[in-house]
Amino acid sequence: MTTGRSFRARPFRTPSGDEAPRGGALRRTVLAAALSGVLMPGFAGLGGAFSGALMLPAAALAQENLLQESEDAPLAPPDANTAKADAVLTGMSDFLAAQPGLSFRAGSFFDLDKNGDLVKRFVMHTVKLKRPDKVYFRSVFDDGNILEGWFDGKRYTLVRPLQKTYSVLDYTGTVDDFVQYMEERFNIRLPLADVIYSNFMEQHDPFIVQTSYLGDRTIDNEHLDQVLVELQDADWQIWVTAGPKPVPVRFLTTYLRPASRPEYMASFYDWKFGAGPDSDYTGKIPAGFTETDFGHD
Repeated sequence: MTTGRSFRARPFRTPSGDEAPRGGALRRTVLAAALSGVLMPGFAGLGGAFSGALMLPAAALAQENLLQESEDAPLAPPDANTAKADAVLTGMSDFLAAQPGLSFRAGSFFDLDKNGDLVKRFVMHTVKLKRPDKVYFRSVFDDGNILEGWFDGKRYTLVRPLQKTYSVLDYTGTVDDFVQYMEERFNIRLPLADVIYSNFMEQHDPFIVQTSYLGDRTIDNEHLDQVLVELQDADWQIWVTAGPKPVPVRFLTTYLRPASRPEYMASFYDWKFGAGPDSDYTGKIPAGFTETDFGHD
């Protein structure tokens, strides 16, 4: 559990010992890109099947060893505003971590840079999780494309209904293990993968520069806490339900690079908690579909 921790990241330093400014490259891509699961301009998804939905920027991963965290850098004590923000994020993280299973829908708007012009696109995700090793998702894009995938602790299956194809990948482990494997092996993320990590904040502690509590908000008669998270390459705002079930209701990410400052917003709906039978976390490959390798367009 992460209760009582302050998520102030130590300064990132170059191999020469100089502190890296905000906006420098990271060992991993920033939390914002991971949360969004959105393809940043100029990068292709796994075999094209993820069509702008699941890719991590490869440039950030390629520079993995350029920066290192200074273990002896002192951490400034948090002020009251930061402490409040950390308490909101910790409460959300601990609540999600305590759930044996959960499900939600999320409608996501994201920007694609088309020759300098930002084009808004939309995808609706349905995600179901059973800890420790089962997850299912279905993503419906505004161009009509559909992706359906599930991992059962031993195998990952991806179905493309419109193309009448499917792919399978053998891998044994937990959902956390699988998400990290897909990132490291293929440079991709499952939709909104960081929300389903077994410990949301512990996973992202090293990448947070600063947090701020922005205030109490009321949206659709629901009381929310709004928090700002500053990352190396993005600003991220999250609205979290106040009360005994603190879950994310909305994410807004503003990327600081490129200069066009693309945005990503996800709104969450229909949160449910508890683990059902294993059959709830799997799909079915329709008869007549053709198996293709990952890497097939």
